[in-house]
Amino acid sequence: MEMGCPAASGDKIICRMAFLRGKSSRMFLLITMAGFLLRLAAVIVLKSYEDPLLYEHGVIARNLLDGNGFSVVILTPPPRPTSQQTPLYPGLIAALWMVFGEGRLSMFLLQTLQAALGGLVCGFLYLLAEDMLGRTPGIWAGSVAAFYPPFIYTATHVQVVSLVLFFLAAASFCFWRGISSPRDWKWWAGGGILLGLGILTDPILMAVAPVFPGLLLLQTRDIKRSFQNGAIAAATVLLILSPWTIRNRIVHGRFVLVKCTFWYTFWQGNNEKSIGTDKLLTGDPESYRISVPIWDLKGTNEFILRQRDRTMPVENTLSEDFLKKLAPMSEIEKNEEMKKLALAFLRDHPDQYVHLCLNRLKFFLWTDPTNPKAYHPLYRGSYLLLVLLAAPGLIMVCLKHNWRAIVFCAAVAGTIAVVHILIIYAVRFRLPCEMFYTIFAGATVGAVLSFISRFIIPEARRTPE
Repeated sequence: MEMGCPAASGDKIICRMAFLRGKSSRMFLLITMAGFLLRLAAVIVLKSYEDPLLYEHGVIARNLLDGNGFSVVILTPPPRPTSQQTPLYPGLIAALWMVFGEGRLSMFLLQTLQAALGGLVCGFLYLLAEDMLGRTPGIWAGSVAAFYPPFIYTATHVQVVSLVLFFLAAASFCFWRGISSPRDWKWWAGGGILLGLGILTDPILMAVAPVFPGLLLLQTRDIKRSFQNGAIAAATVLLILSPWTIRNRIVHGRFVLVKCTFWYTFWQGNNEKSIGTDKLLTGDPESYRISVPIWDLKGTNEFILRQRDRTMPVENTLSEDFLKKLAPMSEIEKNEEMKKLALAFLRDHPDQYVHLCLNRLKFFLWTDPTNPKAYHPLYRGSYLLLVLLAAPGLIMVCLKHNWRAIVFCAAVAGTIAVVHILIIYAVRFRLPCEMFYTIFAGATVGAVLSFISRFIIPEARRTPE
């Protein structure tokens, strides 16, 4: 099975295992820098560091600095010690506030860091696509990621998605190398460290952890090697998670690996009034459409932020009596009550649950009607263009029988998609999957430009890839 690496005898596959060497290192830096500068430009143009929405991350950061610990209000006051959010992002905000104060400078530095991580995402996607498909598709995959507007926009929000994309892209690259070189345990340890940090940013990444040793087993049929490398990755993940898990045991009085609000989240996406997300529409969906000129980027961003206030959190539908019942409870006890509601819904309305899953599948393939930015022509148009570029690239890779690349991307992206389709959806949840679309989009762009170059560049001047 061709992988973009030369075939060797037997079951072995010989690949270049040097991390950055020669032309690859220069192109990695070039694509990373381009991605960084584009995202930094978006931060500056939109002035997104001026009074941004901080969500729960800012509340927890403020409580940390005030000496109230890692705490937030869940459903009912007062603030209580929480595992509803993971520690990395609120801790980062608290650290910036402690050093630079709670002003524009801290938010500018945070979003600059997010821009830098976004640039590294593009660099790692270049390396991953180069390993999978070759140098030219790799360059264009990284370039597509660098210029993709939804990826650029992530740097301008105080949200975990920039960090999630970085940790997933870097971990995927390490695990790809580890699968290509099963005897080199360092790739598995490195991937485990990155995945562990990613889980401390967004626990959804726990779902993909078993995928990588499974892919190694599928490729090599070597149960012992797959188990050994999987154990190395698992050990490093657990090592990274252990301080947070120990803290949770102390705070909650029971074992909580990462989060203890699964059923609360599940109920948000699955109840009688839900449409599959954590928001409810409060008016005509057409009124969510952008009413400012498409070229007015700052005005568009301000409009989107204002429109968010028109959506109603689904928990607002809970009765006052139920909320009074929750008020004296701990976070874990509240989660148990939400579990009862969720299981009752599944028992009494199985057909509606199926309908909600189909809704989320539709949102995953197209757009989320409860998110104003999903109505923006640039957002919709760029996503549609990415899909239209990725589809022929996927077909070309299939025709070359490069099944390992296809299975790897499908397994990681598909796992993330299925989890969200079964539980809850938001526009940002699709972005990790879109990273893998860029790999096949790069194959399409590279093939089209290669075809065009045959008519522009004289044959004598062409050089082999």
